[in-house]
Amino acid sequence: MGSNMEKAGKQSERTNTFWTVCTTCHVQYEYLNKYVNKRLCCKNCRSVFVAVDSGLVPPQGSAFPYNTSQLLSGD
Repeated sequence: MGSNMEKAGKQSERTNTFWTVCTTCHVQYEYLNKYVNKRLCCKNCRSVFVAVDSGLVPPQGSAFPYNTSQLLSGD
């Protein structure tokens, strides 16, 4: 029973995220929805880009999941 609740929690957590892509190097990232249209710093090339929802979920292993260290300070 506990494992079903854990799965349900993970599924609801996924609905709170979106995928975006760096406009310079095209690496894909997953962020919480509260970061849509915010300025982020690419972990790969370090360029700043606006996080727009790409609407696409990349194949496993080809992108970076949500990580708060990618945010710019002050945003």
